Amino acid sequence: MSNSVNNSGQNDRVCRPIILLLENDINDVFFFRRALGRLGYRGTVRTVTGVNEARSYLEGTGSYQNREYCPRPDLIVCDMKLMASTGNEFLQWIRHQEAFRGIPVVMLSGSSLPAERDVAGQLGARAFFLKTADMNEMTRHVEEILKRLPENPELS
Repeated sequence: MSNSVNNSGQNDRVCRPIILLLENDINDVFFFRRALGRLGYRGTVRTVTGVNEARSYLEGTGSYQNREYCPRPDLIVCDMKLMASTGNEFLQWIRHQEAFRGIPVVMLSGSSLPAERDVAGQLGARAFFLKTADMNEMTRHVEEILKRLPENPELS
């Protein structure tokens, strides 16, 4: 199930911009959210753990039917290694979904294999960043990721 608290600690409303984070490691979710906090991010982060859950979120099915609570994200941040699938499989799927093609997808992964990075780029990933446990470096990565947000996310 998606994480329900926006980065400012509020859980009663959704604040734009909205990031959908595909990540199955709770420690990586923590580091990503901590970096956002260090940058003063005031938007909402929804977290899903795999490709099927991300698809359900985007399509508004299952437990994600409430579009006020689970609105269309303005940016998707995706890990490469997910449970039962990969980030590239997600990119392959979203690439063929007309309704979601305009949502930028950025990869944030522990995998540094050039072949995976190349395929992610060919499938439409806007950028690829390596995960790190160094909080300063992670914050710099997340700052670069936030630059991929649309100028006017409420219009996307």
